[in-house]
Amino acid sequence: MNAYRVPRQQGGFTLLEMTVVMAIIGFIAVLVPRLVSDVATLQNTAKSEDPHVVGEAALLGFAVANHRLPCPDIDGDGWEDCADGRRRGKLPYRSLGLPAPLINAFGFQFDYAVARAGGANLTVVADVFAPALPEANPTSAVRNGLDFCQALRVLGSAVSPPATEPSVGGVGVPFALVDPGAIDADRAGDLFDLGNRGALLAFEPADRARSANYDDRVQAPSYAVLLGKLDCPRHVAAASGAAREANAAYDIWRAAVFYEAFREHGLRVRENAKESADFKYIMALYVNTVLTAAMTANSLAVTLSSGAGALAIAVVTIKSAIAVASAAYGVVQAVNGRNNAASALVKAQQQKANATTNKGHTRSYFEQSVARARLIDERGWHQ
Repeated sequence: MNAYRVPRQQGGFTLLEMTVVMAIIGFIAVLVPRLVSDVATLQNTAKSEDPHVVGEAALLGFAVANHRLPCPDIDGDGWEDCADGRRRGKLPYRSLGLPAPLINAFGFQFDYAVARAGGANLTVVADVFAPALPEANPTSAVRNGLDFCQALRVLGSAVSPPATEPSVGGVGVPFALVDPGAIDADRAGDLFDLGNRGALLAFEPADRARSANYDDRVQAPSYAVLLGKLDCPRHVAAASGAAREANAAYDIWRAAVFYEAFREHGLRVRENAKESADFKYIMALYVNTVLTAAMTANSLAVTLSSGAGALAIAVVTIKSAIAVASAAYGVVQAVNGRNNAASALVKAQQQKANATTNKGHTRSYFEQSVARARLIDERGWHQ
């Protein structure tokens, strides 16, 4: 009797597995050529990118991030050497975040020079931007892009550049990138030609044409151009405008303080006038009462006098009546004066209250203006 045999499972891919595999192969077939093309494009772009553009962009990025320019690389390790006071060296590519030294099409490194004047050293973050604010409210001691912008403005305003600072064609510049070209064109034993040789800082003009004895290329933005590229005018204008607003707000508040004092004086005058009017009213009542009593007593005396004639009695009576009438009119006048003084006092009190309220508002506006000016100074680039 034959034993029952379990049929073996058939090997190979199922239809579903085959479909998935084919789909993956198709996806790879479409994706790989595109990736290869993109990588080739990136490589060609990197190779064709102008090193002058790369160098300047790296320097601007460093300035925005650090609020200063890097020091030159003196020892050739790619890092800036700030302890060395020299203005010229190699571009510190490692400090700038570049993967390799900045070289020209012939494989030679660029030289880099930067302004390091004592009063406005572009490689040091100094607190040189400090708009004056009233009431001993100094702007923030934070050192940021506004201070760098101010240093650029100070150096850029110089009539002639110091001999110790970089210049191009006789005009001071914040930094310079110097491409040595391909050969020692002027045959002076240095790849850098003419005024670009050695440790010199008075570089040849950026637009100098290449010739038999010159094949360098100098790239150096002016102070005005660099200020514009960093958007310094807008940032400095915002901070300076806020400081001016704070000073104007202080003047307005001081005027409000004087106005309140003026209204305080007016209130005291009106209070004195009211007291005077009250006194006049009391005196008028007193005089009127005394004269009325006197007239009554006089009339009684005249009536009892046997020696007085009718005409004399009439004259005395008329005079007494006139005096009493005058006293009564004085009382009316005193009442009017008292009422007017009371109205004037109420008005002066309201004016004083309004002046005090206005002083409070102007003080609040001044404090807000100072806070805004300080905040803008603290933010620096980030307005």
